[in-house]
This record gives sequence, structure tokens and C-alpha cells, in this order.
Amino acid sequence: MKGLKLKNNKQQNNKGLTIIIFLTLGLLLPVKTGAIDFNPLAQKQNPTEIEAKRFFQQGNLEYQNRQFEAAIASFQQALQLYRQSNNLKKELVALGQIGASYQGLKNYSTAINYFQQALTIAEAINHSEYQALSQGFMGYNEEKLGNYARAIPKGSAKSAPLTNNLYLSGRK
Repeated sequence: MKGLKLKNNKQQNNKGLTIIIFLTLGLLLPVKTGAIDFNPLAQKQNPTEIEAKRFFQQGNLEYQNRQFEAAIASFQQALQLYRQSNNLKKELVALGQIGASYQGLKNYSTAINYFQQALTIAEAINHSEYQALSQGFMGYNEEKLGNYARAIPKGSAKSAPLTNNLYLSGRK
């Protein structure tokens, strides 16, 4: 019986080792089920998107270094490529970054134009976060131009009493 137990222990150890090997290999080998490929390395990225991302990242670095003209040029390149690849969400983000760069240059009218374009796309794809951001930045730039009546986004006057009450009560 001892020999049998020993044999069973060896078999159990081998099974455990086999399972570990398969788990390890499973992480390294592509796994296909149906039409979905779970190997992230096998998924090909769109070359246009890769180039757009490079321009976008370059623009972010230039923006952070307050090189707004250079940032605008980089974001414009990214914007063109995102438009070519029909990526509306990235297009609206690029438009927002161009607007922010013009805002950094204190060119508020041009900034408003880009934030308006971003808002139009945000509304089209029903992205409420970017709608709010675009409206907020447009309002800020309108205020900088002294256009106080246009600084309040459409529909926000309805929520102004609620906002005022929150601030008066000490909640933010």
C-alpha cells in the first residue's frame, strides 16, 4: 500500500505541475474563442491612431511646458488624424486641448470656437462629462472677454438657485 500511496502522490504532484505549466503557458500563448482574440499582443493598432496618440502626447508635454503655440500645432496634427480614423471621442478631446492652448495664450475668442466644436461632438455622442467641461470652459472664456451674459451655459440658470443654496449651506 505504501508503494501505491507513493505512486498516487507522484501522480498528484505531476498533475499539479501540469496545471501550473498550462496556466503559465496560457498567459503567454494567444487564446482564441469564437471571433474574439484575447491575446493583447495580437490586436493590431491602427497606424493612424498610433501617430495621432504620439502627436497628442507631444502636445500635452508642450502644453505643460507652456509652449502653447507648439502644443496647438501638435494637437492640430492629432485632430486631423483622429478625424481620418473617425474617432469622435478623441476628436473632441483634441478640440478641447486646442481650446485650452488658445486659452493659455489668452486668445479667448478662438478658445471658445474650439470648445464649441467639442461641445457639438459631445452632444452628438451624448457624453455628458465633456458637455459640462466644454460649457464650463466656454463660460470661463466668455467671462474673460467680458461677455457675462454668455458666460452662463444654456439651461444652467435653472440650477443656479440650487447651486447658490449649496454654497450658502457650506456644502460644495
